[in-house]
Amino acid sequence: MERLMKLILILLTILISPQVFSETKKVIFTTILPQKWVVDKIVGDKFEVISVVDKGRDYHTFEITPSLLKKIGEASVYFSLSFGDAEKNILDKVRGTFPNLRIVDVSAGVYKLRYRHRHHHSSHHHHGRFDPHIWTSPLNMKIVAKNVYEEVVRIDPQNKDFYQKNYQKLLEDLDKLHQELKQILEPVRGKKFMVFHSTFRYFERDYDVYEIAIEQEGKEPTPKELRMIIEEAKRNNIKIVFTQPVFSQNSARIIANEIGGKVVEIDHVDYEYIENMRKIAILIRESYN
Repeated sequence: MERLMKLILILLTILISPQVFSETKKVIFTTILPQKWVVDKIVGDKFEVISVVDKGRDYHTFEITPSLLKKIGEASVYFSLSFGDAEKNILDKVRGTFPNLRIVDVSAGVYKLRYRHRHHHSSHHHHGRFDPHIWTSPLNMKIVAKNVYEEVVRIDPQNKDFYQKNYQKLLEDLDKLHQELKQILEPVRGKKFMVFHSTFRYFERDYDVYEIAIEQEGKEPTPKELRMIIEEAKRNNIKIVFTQPVFSQNSARIIANEIGGKVVEIDHVDYEYIENMRKIAILIRESYN
């Protein structure tokens, strides 16, 4: 009898263990990796966070696979960034398939800069009226974090204290990053740097360094435009041409050869946000050494 009671006790212990009753972790979707970084910092291990566009993929041309679309349908919320046709194509498919899925624009409250066009062509991709690359500003990322925090608390209010602590730590980290970037770039304030794809307008606004973009809306420059860009690079003593992983480097190499410089790759949508922004700032400063 005693052995039977012990056996029953063991079985009851197993049955009521957290592993048996644990629920599948809730899922949050974002569009790009810098957003996922913000959400991860706030939710910790309370949610599974998935970026629709993963490392090495081009968000301008990304197509959702059926398996990914099915997973999105299981999400508690989709955090969008409201950045033009690239994301609109994704969201149209998500909304069409899951009309009841909650989609929250975490860029709400960010002052959007108008997109800067050098020329007007029929193009390969469009961003819309406003420059969508808001995440290149840590100050904008604080607004994104606020929107994420408020939505996560709405979904999971019982863990509010946990999220609030993480949110406050994230704000401190972003403030510290902002001050660090100002110090790094102080010696080159007012100078220009060259990048293949226009990405850094919010970075310009915050740190007083200015991008010269080679391509516009997915199109390589014409030979005439290329000559003008080369002359502009020479006038500004530019020695490094920055490129991004998913874009062609042909024009960048031509320009680098003409100015006696080199091509350096940077990733403006890297997941490790703080380390990446610090790295980009240092590379811009060192490009004038």
